[in-house]
Amino acid sequence: MAKRLPYDSADLKAIFGSDAFAKLTGARQWISLIALYSGARLEEIAGLRVQDIKEVDSVLCFSFEPHEERRLKTASSRRQVPVHPELVRRGLLDYMEMLPKNGRLFPELKPGPHGKLAGAFSKWWGRFTEQQGSADPLKTFHSLRHTFTDGLRRAKVEAEVRSQILGHSAGNMTARYGAGHDLKALRDAVNAVSYVVTLPQTG
Repeated sequence: MAKRLPYDSADLKAIFGSDAFAKLTGARQWISLIALYSGARLEEIAGLRVQDIKEVDSVLCFSFEPHEERRLKTASSRRQVPVHPELVRRGLLDYMEMLPKNGRLFPELKPGPHGKLAGAFSKWWGRFTEQQGSADPLKTFHSLRHTFTDGLRRAKVEAEVRSQILGHSAGNMTARYGAGHDLKALRDAVNAVSYVVTLPQTG
């Protein structure tokens, strides 16, 4: 299988800077932005519940936990990822406040034949990005995870912190010892991610 490529600055401008993206609402807007600013996997984001955005140790986080509608890929996928301030600036908390407290963050998503919530979204993303001029077959929604990872690298975030944020298994014996980095360290790492392209406000 060919390796997925990250979206570059031209892709980000074509996709997120487009008039079409500025008109998006709900899942189509927020799943894309959360992926760009958290590096989380598509199905992880699609399965978020309203209660999964919460303060832990005074840090606002996405809490990726398995539940009846969403399993996680690996044990290390169960994690807390600080919410990037750009998502707050764009109104994520306002969006969340409009939803029932005990429901999913993206109630319009319906499980597909294999029980996954993001199947239809993934197909839409492919069509949408092609329409905006980003049609490289090696660039898919998962490319946003690569883009965010490169953002962490540019910010000089150490490998262990990157792995903890992304939900990767520890790559060496030393990394498996201890409780990991605290949320304030993860918050500083996430907040350090920025993009050359300034994305216009939506909504």
